[in-house]
Amino acid sequence: MTAQSYQYKPLGIQGNPIRLLTLWPGKWDDEILCTIHHADLDNELAYRALSYTWGDAHDTREILLQNRPFSVTRNLEIALRHLRQMYCAVTPSIFWVDALAINQRDLQERSSQVRKMHDIFTRARQVVAWTGEADIETEAAFDLFDEISRISESSIATFESTASFGDLVLDGRSFDADSKNWTLLVHFLSRPYFARLWVLPELSAQYWQHRYKITPTTRGHPCVLVCGLRKVPSEVFDFACVMLILWDAYKPDLMIEWASVPGLLMWNCIKTMESASHDLSDFVLGCLRLKTSDPRDRVYALLALDPEEGKDYLVDYAKSTDQVYEDFIIFWLSRQRNLNVLEGEPSADVGLDDHPSWLHQFHCHRFRGATPHDEDNPSAGIPMHMLFDGRSKLLSLGGILIGRVRKVVGPFHLGALRETRQQVTILAADLTELQRDSLCRAMISDWEYAGGRLSASPITQATYQEIRAWLGLNIPQGSCEQEIRTELSENTARVIRLSTDVRSIFVLDSGHVCLGTSNAREGDSVAVLYGGRQCFVLRPRGLEYRHLGTARVQGIMRGEFIKERDRDEDGKPKGSRMFTIC
Repeated sequence: MTAQSYQYKPLGIQGNPIRLLTLWPGKWDDEILCTIHHADLDNELAYRALSYTWGDAHDTREILLQNRPFSVTRNLEIALRHLRQMYCAVTPSIFWVDALAINQRDLQERSSQVRKMHDIFTRARQVVAWTGEADIETEAAFDLFDEISRISESSIATFESTASFGDLVLDGRSFDADSKNWTLLVHFLSRPYFARLWVLPELSAQYWQHRYKITPTTRGHPCVLVCGLRKVPSEVFDFACVMLILWDAYKPDLMIEWASVPGLLMWNCIKTMESASHDLSDFVLGCLRLKTSDPRDRVYALLALDPEEGKDYLVDYAKSTDQVYEDFIIFWLSRQRNLNVLEGEPSADVGLDDHPSWLHQFHCHRFRGATPHDEDNPSAGIPMHMLFDGRSKLLSLGGILIGRVRKVVGPFHLGALRETRQQVTILAADLTELQRDSLCRAMISDWEYAGGRLSASPITQATYQEIRAWLGLNIPQGSCEQEIRTELSENTARVIRLSTDVRSIFVLDSGHVCLGTSNAREGDSVAVLYGGRQCFVLRPRGLEYRHLGTARVQGIMRGEFIKERDRDEDGKPKGSRMFTIC
């Protein structure tokens, strides 16, 4: 008997229907037995929502569903076996599990149920995050979680305001952060579970419970992370991530690259949601390293993050992947009236001609982009102006040309600070004093690192002079090489590495100095596109342009370039035009 032997009954259209799974008790080696029943999500239901990763779709095992064999992935079978031990030792427990609660073969039902994912997870009595089977390192990581859970609440409050590890008190004594193996947390946060994009809206459920005052139908923790037979409440996990990030800041030699640790990337996205100014388009760029089994879920999983933002967008698995991407970009541009979703840049090894360049953020797994400052507004508040031709796939955006690329150095790489200095020093030799000033600020994207935290420009005079000395710009002509400062403070070196990693510095024929896309080359155009919070690098192709990425252009990021120009009869800066992006 095959998995197809079990036939789903239609959910119907009355109420707000979903399916729930009852997991029955059993010994460890007993076959997994589950039953399914229909329920109305609008009623008060007592169930746990399972967050997990499917794993290899070809590696399957059988469970009993309604007393009939049903094929599931190995990872789900292992998860159910562990959860049965933890939650169903004596009595059955009710779960929502996507692979079982949704008829995956029915595209219409699948589309309808995916639109409910947000509500399913926020209304659950608890979200159970299955991160996989335990190993020696995860056991040690959970020992550290246990220690962190015993830190006193009063000392946590002090720590959050001072970021001093000396303020943490564990069982009446100081918490010795120096003696802890923080790489254990990095190992745990690198598990395949955290690389799954759908985990983001699933784990963020507790945030929405707080925002909309949704009360789970149980006492205790709204979310727990499970590994093997051990679990940690999400609030302890959250504080552990805060400690890890701050510990990395105090130990610059660690140089944890957030984007290479999916759990940190995931955690950062969830924390970003707590900001009232968060924009869903920020997650499009920030989550490209995360994985989906269906590429269309790059859109649908993100829409599940904020149902209010995406309520007018129809989830439809009958659409092609390209159509889903195209519809989302145009929908989002029209709704938000800004260009945030077009920011960033594809890695240089991604084929730029395979798709419309305004869609390239969805067609690559590695995506680079600078972090904008909150105050960045190069278009000086001029609203976005957009025209879209659905037949030709041409997107036209209003803006103004800043200049064309005259010289490029880079791209630079995280661990090659010496090579970065050599290339930038050669470039600086041909620059004016004013351009050299811009160059020093571009090296750190106008960010400063102090007290374990990044802060925005203006950078201090001390940091500015430090970078000048490092580049040899304070040394009189004819001085020997040894007189040039070759060492940077740990904090400044750290910011330069993070700011310039896989980025290039280029000088425009207008004299402006930029830090931006590694795809830039001589002859490319750099423009302010109205509604954007960064500047855009465009490659001419006849009368059209290919969108290559973004750039931070020194001296215009607060709208200076726009404000100093005369206006035409329509009130727009003279020189404004439409850029048609193919």
